[in-house]
Amino acid sequence: MAQKPISVKVSTKKVIDALEKALAERNKTVADNEKAKKEYEKAVKDFQDSLAEMFRAGKGKVTSVSKSHNFRYNEEQNKYELTIEFPASVKAPKEPENLNDWVMKSEIEELENAVAVLRMTDEETINTSTYKGVARFIK
Repeated sequence: MAQKPISVKVSTKKVIDALEKALAERNKTVADNEKAKKEYEKAVKDFQDSLAEMFRAGKGKVTSVSKSHNFRYNEEQNKYELTIEFPASVKAPKEPENLNDWVMKSEIEELENAVAVLRMTDEETINTSTYKGVARFIK
């Protein structure tokens, strides 16, 4: 039995509203992620500073030391790499979720373009093929 294609007319206004909502959600996600990244970077710096203080206070134990050998460094400079163990209670800041920035920016651009085009139309409804093109953005 062959399936008949569905032919539905959807209100242009409803589609624009749904796309604008999806656009706002993506913009908020990007802004929240950028804020979380900045907070994380600050937390990492504070954490690194606190590690030095804990080591000075005797809470860390040096487990290995090695001299860094790199031909680009001046021999007058001594560079060493230290491995220090801290108690299990010392926890590093948790890194925020890594968004695929270029995918999000691409989706935002597509949404903005779709809304702009739909606002230019005089039609009160859009056909199924047009809806199909933007349906992936609408939840």
